[in-house]
Amino acid sequence: MTNSKPKIRVLSISKPYVAAAYRQKFRYLAEDPRFEIGLITGTDWAGQKFEPLAGENYWLRTLDIALNGKNHFHYYKGLAKAMAEFKPDIVNIEEEHYSFVTYQAIREAKKLGAKSLFYTWQNIDKSYPPPFSWIESYVFRNSAYTVTGNQESLDILRKKGFHGPAEVIPQMGADAEAIERSSLTRTKFRQDMRVQLKIPESALTLMFAGRWVEEKGIQDAFAAIAKLRSEGHTIHLMLLGGGPFEGELKAKAQELGLGDLVHWVGPV
Repeated sequence: MTNSKPKIRVLSISKPYVAAAYRQKFRYLAEDPRFEIGLITGTDWAGQKFEPLAGENYWLRTLDIALNGKNHFHYYKGLAKAMAEFKPDIVNIEEEHYSFVTYQAIREAKKLGAKSLFYTWQNIDKSYPPPFSWIESYVFRNSAYTVTGNQESLDILRKKGFHGPAEVIPQMGADAEAIERSSLTRTKFRQDMRVQLKIPESALTLMFAGRWVEEKGIQDAFAAIAKLRSEGHTIHLMLLGGGPFEGELKAKAQELGLGDLVHWVGPV
């Protein structure tokens, strides 16, 4: 009789997984016979309730989140008990290195003898005031690994003093089948928006969907569109979303003479 190796128990912790679409990847990971997969997420986050998903084939717990909706301040109620129940070998914390919940999860992982890794998209070099600077130092000292969303994030971590092993992997990915199924809906949306905004059908059109903040670089897109116009190329830009940088963006578009090319769609 051959003794099989025990499975490596990997526990992920992150708030976005209240959304069913984001949890699809855990179904695939759970099919790997080398691993036992677990996930802890919230019963809700910032008003979005946990969405059930048929066929979830891995260990799953939803916990109440204290300071719900306050990113970097929030933490899980009952996290220690849930982690002890799963008994992880590895704890994958998909939260920033200066967030209180990352500190909370690493502290509990240490008690269980588990290795921890964190995830970051932070590609802007910032210095944080206490207690966030203390949390950042603690996380760097006690993490065995990190995954970053882009190379710039990793470069900043190295500059700040994290010298552990790392990998650059975008976080959520996309479900190609779901995108294909929604292609007709997306095509109709684009057509309807062109008609509503009076954009010629033949015109090259870009679309931005997200928060209107300086860090997103929307103003750089304005500069590029203005430069291309000066070279004889016309490009329209639809802006979906909203944010605190709206006033500055509208002033910049007016300054560059892009009133006919930038279209302010807003939230959708």
